[in-house]
Amino acid sequence: MNVRPGPANATRARKRSPVAIDGPRQCKQIATDNGFLAGGHLVFAIVQGSTFDDLRREAAEGLAALDFPGYALSRGERGRTGAGDVETGGRDHAVSSRRQTR
Repeated sequence: MNVRPGPANATRARKRSPVAIDGPRQCKQIATDNGFLAGGHLVFAIVQGSTFDDLRREAAEGLAALDFPGYALSRGERGRTGAGDVETGGRDHAVSSRRQTR
């Protein structure tokens, strides 16, 4: 039986926050090195940060610096995106390209 753990506490979430940048950075590098991106494929990054808006903002800013063609917002353990509490219906929500401005 798979049991999903509850939301991370702030200490655990902060400890894991570098992974939210390092994993996508490594994935993009691998996709570049093996020609996946050159073949016209896209790799999107997923903004993490559990339910903590400050961690989600840090992750989003760090990922934006990596210049992915698009980003997705994780549901933040409770359906929260940290960007206006958008309900995702239990699924990750893809957002449009980095050219989008606020």
